[in-house]
Amino acid sequence: MRRMVRPAIVRPESRRRRAGLAAMLWLAAALGGCASTPTVVAPRVEVVGLAALPSSAEMQRFRVTLAVDNTNTEPLVVNELRFMLRIASEGRLDGTSTAPFTLEPLDRSTHSFTVETDILSSISRLVAVQGPGGGIPYELFGQMVLDRSFKNSLPFTARGEVVLSMSAADR
Repeated sequence: MRRMVRPAIVRPESRRRRAGLAAMLWLAAALGGCASTPTVVAPRVEVVGLAALPSSAEMQRFRVTLAVDNTNTEPLVVNELRFMLRIASEGRLDGTSTAPFTLEPLDRSTHSFTVETDILSSISRLVAVQGPGGGIPYELFGQMVLDRSFKNSLPFTARGEVVLSMSAADR
């Protein structure tokens, strides 16, 4: 007696189930790739230098030096760094970087900015505000714009004290 073999019948539910399983596997692989993207944290920024520069009657000029600690394990290319520095209760300085720069991973670097202001009170008042150690209290608020498509803006804040140094022309 001959035995008849029936061809396998593929039901439409089975095809849908296979397509759904394939889609879920593809989605899991895609999300797994996103999970391996390193998390970027904002570098620590502090003011390490404030120098009064020769100024005109209308505008006062300062050199602000910021120390930036990149705690990330990858380099960060900063297209722009913007900040607002409040010095004691005597006024504020606004600064912006003029060119892109790279923050190396797990490294500390310093960056200087020349800023002008017409709303900061006199140098003599800043000197009078200095504490016993010669420091002037500050608050720093800013933002780094990175050269990346994902999470390209990192805000930062800091508080502390900075010593005001005078240029030879202002002494």
